Amino acid sequence: MWPQAYGLPARIVQVLLLCLIVLSCQEPFFLETVVDGNLEGDEITAEEAFFDYYVMSPVVTSDPNIAGGEITGTFNLGKNGLSEGSFDIQWAVYTSKNNLNNPVLLTQGEALLTDVPATVSFSGNWPVSAAGYYVIVEINYSDYDTSNNKNNSGPYSVGN
Repeated sequence: MWPQAYGLPARIVQVLLLCLIVLSCQEPFFLETVVDGNLEGDEITAEEAFFDYYVMSPVVTSDPNIAGGEITGTFNLGKNGLSEGSFDIQWAVYTSKNNLNNPVLLTQGEALLTDVPATVSFSGNWPVSAAGYYVIVEINYSDYDTSNNKNNSGPYSVGN
């Protein structure tokens, strides 16, 4: 009854109390039991609960871009939220003619993000067909906003 006396809806007070409990918790817990089963029950810690990793557009540094030739570049990883950024992030770089369908894996790796933003270098080979190609970077991490886990640049003209 006291939340309504101060003009606060009971649900907001419940969420605030939950946040305080989560932040003071050192042991993993299951969010599924907290939010009525709307999640898949992934085990997370309080530290992981409020963060978001994101990837910025890749930059191709190789020149000239020759079909079948070497491609080098970089991309930046960053984060928002309370996490200190010490999680292993798996990443992959792809090439694609149309930026949407049938991407081809160029290279992949893993970055330990103790200091973010972090610049990650990549290298590989362009496809053997001359065309315009997009370079796509994707990180594989289930944070609270996965919409920014993928980014691209291009098209780059790749000739013979």
